Amino acid sequence: MFRNLSPYAIGIHKPLTENVKLAKLGDFQGVEVDMNEVLKLVEENSAGYVRGIFREAEVKPGGWGLPFEWRGDVDTYEKGLARLSHLASVAFKIECTRVFT
Repeated sequence: MFRNLSPYAIGIHKPLTENVKLAKLGDFQGVEVDMNEVLKLVEENSAGYVRGIFREAEVKPGGWGLPFEWRGDVDTYEKGLARLSHLASVAFKIECTRVFT
């Protein structure tokens, strides 16, 4: 276990680089990530680029929220599940293996 900043839970909606800086400033060991933003950064740059953001700040990617409503209707669930494999693969590449609902 480690102290993890969850910026979205406290109303902070900043880019990943800013959230990582806030985590470092607050002496957190990790920070929650938005996998949609991470996916975009990986596609525009690389997984190594995103890992570097964390390593440079000495902050871990703490986890990410399941990006679809799994308790809703079947169609929403199935569409979300179809996308989950790709997101999980990207998350693994940046060493972010914790997912929460």
